[in-house]
Amino acid sequence: MKNTVPFLIFVLTILSSCAESPVQLPSGPGSAVVDSLVYSRQDFDSLTVRYNSSSSSSSIYNYIGGYRDADCKSILLFNNFTSIVNRELDVDSIVLNDAYFILKEHQTWGDVNNFIFKMSLIPDTEDFYWADTTDFDTYWQTLSGQLTDAGQIVYSPDSIKVLLSNDIVLKWWKPSDQENNNGFVLDYDPANPDGIIGYYSSNFSTVMDRPRLELNCTVYDTSGAKEETFIIYAGRDFTYSELREQENKPDFFISQGAIRRAFITSSQLLTEIQGVSLNYARLSLTIDPLTSYFDEDSLTVYVGLFTSDNWDSKNFKFSTYQNSGKIKVSDTELNIPITEVLMNMQDNAETAVSGLYIRMNNELYGFNQVSFKPELTELKIIKTDF
Repeated sequence: MKNTVPFLIFVLTILSSCAESPVQLPSGPGSAVVDSLVYSRQDFDSLTVRYNSSSSSSSIYNYIGGYRDADCKSILLFNNFTSIVNRELDVDSIVLNDAYFILKEHQTWGDVNNFIFKMSLIPDTEDFYWADTTDFDTYWQTLSGQLTDAGQIVYSPDSIKVLLSNDIVLKWWKPSDQENNNGFVLDYDPANPDGIIGYYSSNFSTVMDRPRLELNCTVYDTSGAKEETFIIYAGRDFTYSELREQENKPDFFISQGAIRRAFITSSQLLTEIQGVSLNYARLSLTIDPLTSYFDEDSLTVYVGLFTSDNWDSKNFKFSTYQNSGKIKVSDTELNIPITEVLMNMQDNAETAVSGLYIRMNNELYGFNQVSFKPELTELKIIKTDF
C-alpha cells in the first residue's frame, strides 16, 4: 500500500502534463499511451446550422407573430361539444345567440403596439387532420394556399375575446355530412411592428387558461326558455413556426423560436477515439455578442450526439444523453465537458454519418439566440490507448 500512493500521484502528474504530446507509461505488459488531441476549425469537415421544426402539438403555449428569426402562427380546433350533447336536449331546443373565443396571454416579446391578428378558416370541404406524429411542414404546405380570410383581430392585453360569426360556430357544432371541422388559423400582419404573443394552449395545466369558446344560448325545455353559457375548450392546437429572413445572419449559431441547432462533423474524430479509453473531452465555443440575443441573465446549452445515414436528411437521430453548459450574458467563452457524448459516439460507430450537435434548452419557450465564432471552435480530447 505504501508504494501505491506515489505511483498514483505519478500517473496523475503524467496525465495532467499531456497537453501537447503523447506520454508513454512503462513499457511491457499493461503499458499504455496517454494522448492529448486538439481539434480546431481546419480539423472539422463542417460547422453548420440546421433548422429543426419548432411546430408542436404538445407545447403548453401557442405563439402568434413575427420576432427576430421566427414567424409564428397558431392553428386551433374546437370540436368537443360534449358539454352540450350530454345535456340530452333536443338539438333544436338550443338556439345560439352569440359566440366568442378567448385566449389567455402568457407573455409578449418585442413591440406589440397596434398589433393585429389575421384569422383564417381552414376549408371544411375535406379533412385536414394532424396528429402528434404528423409532419407539420407537410400539413401546413397542404392547407396554406386554401385558407379563407375571416377578418382581423386587434390585440388587447392579458387576453383577447373575439366575437365569432354564428354561421362559423354552427358549422363546428353541427356540421352537415359534407362539412369537416378543421378549425382556424391565427396569423399576423407583417406590416405591423415586430412582436410575438404567447397564449396558453390546450395542454396548459390550468383549465380556465386554455383557449375556449363561450356559447351564449337560449335553451327551451318544458319549463320555458332560459339563457345559458356553454364553455367549449380547444380540442387540439399547435404553433407552426417558419424562419424569417435576417439581414446579418451568423454562420454558426443556435436559437429558440424558429429552432436552429448547430452541427459539427469530422471524419477524423471517430477513427481517433474508436477502441481507446476516453479520459476527458471538452468542447470550447467562443461567443459572438454582436449577433447573440439574451432575454435572460443566463442560458443553458446542450451538446449531444446525432446520427444519420444521410447528412442531407432532416430525420436525424439524436442521443438521449447530452452534456450541458451555462452561458451568462457577460460570458465570452463556453466550455462544455462532453466525455460521455463521445463515448456514445464510440457505441454508435457503425452509423454512416455522425457528429455533435448543439442546442438551446427549452427550444419552444423563448426567442434567444447565441452565436459562436466558427474559427475559434475547439475540441480537446485526452485518451488512453492500452
